[in-house]
Amino acid sequence: MLRFKYKILSDLTVVVLGAFFPGGTSVLAELAYLQEFTDIGAALQGSVSSVEEIKIWAGIQQGAAGLTTTIGELASTNKYLATVTNDQNERDRLLQYQQLMLLAMILSGGAAAISGAKLTSVRIANQANIIKPQIPDPPPAGFPTAIEQSVDYVIGNTLQTLSGIEAVVETLPLGVAANNICTIFNRFTDAQKLAFWTSFGRLSPRSWQYLNNGAGVNNWLKLYNNGIAEASKLDFITNQNLVDTILKFSIYPLLKAQFQSLSYPIKVRFFTAFKQINDATLQVFNTYSNSNRVQIWAQYNSEAQSIIGAKADIWLKLPQAMNYLKNNNYQAISDLYTIPIHPPTTLPNFPGVNYVTDNSIPISIFEDAAQIAIRTDDIPLIAANTGIPENIIQLAKQNFWIKERFLYNEIEIDDSNKIRAFQVGRFTKTKGDILQWENLAKKWRDA
Repeated sequence: MLRFKYKILSDLTVVVLGAFFPGGTSVLAELAYLQEFTDIGAALQGSVSSVEEIKIWAGIQQGAAGLTTTIGELASTNKYLATVTNDQNERDRLLQYQQLMLLAMILSGGAAAISGAKLTSVRIANQANIIKPQIPDPPPAGFPTAIEQSVDYVIGNTLQTLSGIEAVVETLPLGVAANNICTIFNRFTDAQKLAFWTSFGRLSPRSWQYLNNGAGVNNWLKLYNNGIAEASKLDFITNQNLVDTILKFSIYPLLKAQFQSLSYPIKVRFFTAFKQINDATLQVFNTYSNSNRVQIWAQYNSEAQSIIGAKADIWLKLPQAMNYLKNNNYQAISDLYTIPIHPPTTLPNFPGVNYVTDNSIPISIFEDAAQIAIRTDDIPLIAANTGIPENIIQLAKQNFWIKERFLYNEIEIDDSNKIRAFQVGRFTKTKGDILQWENLAKKWRDA
C-alpha cells in the first residue's frame, strides 16, 4: 500500500519533502492523511478539475484560521504553467508557488506528526516572501487568482510567526544573566529573525546560555549575510578563530567554492589549521586556487594538515618552487619567497667548491671533505671491501660528497646574530663522516 501511495505523489512532492523536512521522504510514513495526496497529486499534474476544497494553511498557532483552495485552482495553475506561458522565468515562479502550497498542505495536515513543524512554518514564510515580489502586477490574462491570495495570506501569518518567536526570545531561559541574544535579535530584519530561529529554535536552556555569552549571535549574522552554511552550527559561531578565518577565505569566490565542498569536520580542521594565515598568504592561496589546493590539503593526515596550516606560505608556493628547482633557477625561488640567497662557505685551495655554512665546523673539515671529493681511487677500493658495485658507490659519493644543494639554512653571522636564508652548496660534513669514508677505502688496501 505504501509503495502505491508513493507512486501517486508527483515529483514535486518528493522535491519539497527533501528540501524542507529533515526526514525527507520518510516523513510520508507518518502522514495519516496520505490518501489525500491522490487528488492533490492529480491536480498538480493537471489531470483533474474539482471544486473540492483543501486546507493549505493553518498557521502555527493552534486554532488559527485556515486558508483553503480547491483542487481545481491547483489544476488551473498547472494548466497555465503547461499551456499558457512560454516565459521560463514565469514558469519558475509558478513552480515556486506550487512548492509553497504543497509544503503548506503537508504542514496543515500533519503538523502534529512532523518533527520540527514550527520550524517548517518558518521556512514556508521565507518561501512566501521570496515569491511575493515575483508575482506580475498586473497579472497577465489567465494567471491563476489563487496564487496572490494564498501568498498574501501566508505572508500575513508570517507576522504571527515573528510575534511568537520574538516573545520566546524575550523570555529565554538564561537565569539571572542579561538577555544579550534578545538585544541583538531585535536589530535583525524579519528575514534574519526567521533564519536565526530556523537554525537555533530547538536549543536547550544550557545551549541558549552558552550562546548568550560571547559574540556568537553577531558571528551568526556575519556568516548568514555572507551565505556561509556554518552559520547554523553553534560550535562554529562560538569559536572566534573559526569565524574570523572562514570570513577571510570567503572573500575569494574560488576558495569559498572549494571549502564548501568539504565535510563539516574537515572544514573545522581546515579553518583551525589556517587560523594564523595573514592577508598576503591568503592572496597567494587565491592565486593557486585553480590547482585545488584545498582538496590536496584534505588528503593529508591531521598532523600534516596542522603543519601545512602553520607553514601555509611555504606550502602554497611549493609547486611553483619545484618547477624552478628543476631548472636550477634559484634566484626565482628566492624572489618567490622573498628570502635572500646568502653566500656559501668557500675554500681558497679548492676554487669553485662551495659548502653550506656551518660555523661550528672548522675549515679543515671542509678541506678534508673537498679532498675526498676529488679522489679517484676510493671507489674501487670501497667496492672491493664491501661487495657493493662500483656504480652504486659512485652514485653515493656524488650525492654525499660532491653534489650541490639548494637549502634553507640558519646562518650564524656572529655570537648574537643569526639569519635564515637560502644557500647553494655541498652538504656540510663532520670529522666522523670523513673517518668512516677513509676507513672503508683503507681496509682493503692495507690488508
